[in-house]
Amino acid sequence: HKSETKIFFSQPMKPITTMNNKKTAIAGLALLSFARSSVGSTKQLEELFTKLESDVLDFRDKVEALYANRCDADSLDACKAASYDMCSSEYPFQTCRADEQLTIPACAEGSAGKCGGLFDYTTSTVRIPKDLADGMNGNPTDKTVVETVCYSRPLTDWMVGKYETDKTYWERLGVKEPQMYFGSHDGAFRIFPGRHSPECGTYDPRLRPWYIAGSSGPKNVVLVVDTSGSMGGGTGRKIKLLREAATLIVKTLTVADRISIVEFNTDAHSFPQNGMYVATEENKQKLIDGIGKLEANGQTNFYEAFDKAFDSLDQTARNEQVNRCNSAILFLTDGLMTPHLGGTEDNVKIMIRTRKAQYESLMGGNRPLFMFSFSINDQPGQDVNKLPKEIACETMNGIWSEIIDIDNIVSDMGSYYKLFALGLGESSNKNFVAWVEPYAFATGGNWGTTVSAPAFDRSVEPPLFLGVVGMDFTLATIDIALGREPGSSTKDVHPDTLKEIVDKSMAICPTLNLTQCTLQSYRKFGKSGEDAMCAGVMCSEGDFVDVEPKKCSGMSDYPSNLWANNLLQGKSYEDRVCCLEGERDPSNECPYHDFRTNSEAGNLSQGATVGIVIGAIAAGVCVLGCFVNHKRKNIEKKCSVGKSQTGVKEPECFDNEAAPVAMATPVIVPIPPPSNPAYSGASVPSYR
Repeated sequence: HKSETKIFFSQPMKPITTMNNKKTAIAGLALLSFARSSVGSTKQLEELFTKLESDVLDFRDKVEALYANRCDADSLDACKAASYDMCSSEYPFQTCRADEQLTIPACAEGSAGKCGGLFDYTTSTVRIPKDLADGMNGNPTDKTVVETVCYSRPLTDWMVGKYETDKTYWERLGVKEPQMYFGSHDGAFRIFPGRHSPECGTYDPRLRPWYIAGSSGPKNVVLVVDTSGSMGGGTGRKIKLLREAATLIVKTLTVADRISIVEFNTDAHSFPQNGMYVATEENKQKLIDGIGKLEANGQTNFYEAFDKAFDSLDQTARNEQVNRCNSAILFLTDGLMTPHLGGTEDNVKIMIRTRKAQYESLMGGNRPLFMFSFSINDQPGQDVNKLPKEIACETMNGIWSEIIDIDNIVSDMGSYYKLFALGLGESSNKNFVAWVEPYAFATGGNWGTTVSAPAFDRSVEPPLFLGVVGMDFTLATIDIALGREPGSSTKDVHPDTLKEIVDKSMAICPTLNLTQCTLQSYRKFGKSGEDAMCAGVMCSEGDFVDVEPKKCSGMSDYPSNLWANNLLQGKSYEDRVCCLEGERDPSNECPYHDFRTNSEAGNLSQGATVGIVIGAIAAGVCVLGCFVNHKRKNIEKKCSVGKSQTGVKEPECFDNEAAPVAMATPVIVPIPPPSNPAYSGASVPSYR
C-alpha cells in the first residue's frame, strides 16, 4: 500500500519553511528592505500600503453602518428594480475600455478598431450563485439574500465617490484604479465598477481565497482523509464526496496558509513526509491532482492517522516552520473504524486529547488547535456519526457535521470557515486585514493582489460575521512606488514585489478566544443542529448566543424583483461585453463574427478546401490518440490502489510527475500565480 500511495501524491521535496514568529511580527517593516532605489520610493510604498489598508477598513465600516439600518421599510421599498445583475442587465452609463490594463481576452480579436470590454463607473453590479437565484429572472427568494442586496445597494454611492476622489492618485502612478467588492456570508456579491460576468450562476464569493483570507487569517491545516474500503462500498458515492470536500478545502487556502494531507486506511501516509507546504497555487494544484486519484481499499486505522497528523504539526512547530498562528485538523471519514486496529476507540480519543495539549504548548499556549470532524454519508440518517462526533467533542474546540450531498457541499463544509470568522469579531481583531497571493486579473493579463477585511454586526455579543470587503490593485503599482519599471505580465513582475506581498499576507495573526458556550451555540444553531452538541458542555439557555445574522423581524413586503432590467438575458458573454474602444454599446466586430450570407458561405474557397483536408488529417490523429489514451487508462487501472495483488508497482506505473514546489530557506520565494483565468472559460478560477 505504501508504494501504491505514491501514485496519487507526488513525492515531497523538503518541507517549506516560513518565517519564525519574531520575523512574522515585523514582516510589515521587513518587506521594505528589498531592492529600494531611494528613501523617497520607500516612503511611497509605505504610503501605498497604508492607504490601501485604511481604505479597505473604511469600506468595511460603511458595510457595517448600512447593515445596522437594513430593516428600514423605506430602504427595502427603494430597493425594488434598483440593482444590476451581472449576467442579464444592461448598465446605464457603460463605456468601452480597451487599455492595456483592462484587456478582455474574449474580446481581443476584432475585425476593426481596438476591442475592449464594457464597464460602468457610475454603478455597481451584483452576482448571486444559481442555487440562490431561484426566483423569476434570476432573483433570489431567500429573504436574507434579498436584504443583503438591498442594504448593500447604497455602497454604490460610497464606491463611486471613492473612485472619483482617488482617480488623480492612481493616474499619477499610471496604474488601473482598484476594483471594490463585498462578498456576503449568504453568497451575494456586489462589485464596482459595474462589469459583466463571463459565467452566470457559478460564482460564489465564499469560496474565493480573498474571502477566506479575510474571514480566517493565516492558519495551519492538516487534512486527514479516510480512504479505507468502506469509503468505496455501495455506489462509491462516499469516496466521491470525500474528493469533492478535500478539493474544496485545498482550493480555499491562500499563500498565508500551511497545508499537509494525511491519507489513511490500513496505514497512514503524510504529504509531505516532514513539514507542511505553503498553499501556493502550484502546490495546491499538485495536491488537488493527488486528491482526484484517491481510491478506497483496506481497513481503517484512526490511531495512526491522527498520530501522523500531530507528528506533522509538532515537527514544524519545533523547527519554527509552521505559522505561529491558528491551526486546525480537518477529519473526513465515514466513521467506520476497524476494531482494535492501532488501538481502541478510547485509545484514539486519549491520544488526541494528549497530543493536542502538547502541540498547543509548543505554540506558546495562546493559539488553539481546532478539530473539524466531518461524517461522509452516502445515505442520510446512516448511523456512522458517533465516533467522529466524539473525536470533535474530545478536543473541546471541535465541531462535528455531516457531508451528505455534493450540491450542498458549501453549506456542509461551512463550519470550517465560519467558526474562524466568528472569532475574528473580537475587539482585538478590529483592524485585521488580509492580503492574498498575487494572481492574474481576469480583465487582462496583469498581475495583482487583493487586500480584504471582515465585516461584523458589532451591536451584539459575540459580533456576527456579515462578509468580507476587498480592494484589488496591480503589482505594477508597487513596482512604480519603488522606482522600478512596472511589469505588465507574470514574466515581467519583479520577484521582490512578489516577496513583499507574500510577507504582507503573513504579517497579522488574529486572536481567537471563543468560549465553550459560544462553541456550543455554534454547534446547536449550525447545519447539524442539536445532534452536533457536545454532552460535556454545560450551558444554560441564557448562555446560548446567535452565531449568524437573522433576517429582519416583522417585515413582510420584500421586493420580488431586484433588477433594474433584464435586457441582456440569454445573451452570450461576448455579446454582452465586447465593444469598440470609446463606444457605449456592444459591437458585432468584437469579437469577430462571420456575417456572410448562407449562399456566400456555401461557395467553398480554396482555403476552406484546404481546411477540410487538414480536418480529415486531424480526425485521423484523434483516432490514434484515442487508442493511446485507451492503453494509458488500462495502465492507470493496473496501477490504482487496491488493484495490485503483490504490492509491487509495475515498471510502467512509475511517473515523472514533479513534486509540489518547496520554498527556499529561509525566505519564501512565491510560486507564479495561476494563468490568466480569462473570460473564455479557463480552468483556473479568478480570485474575484
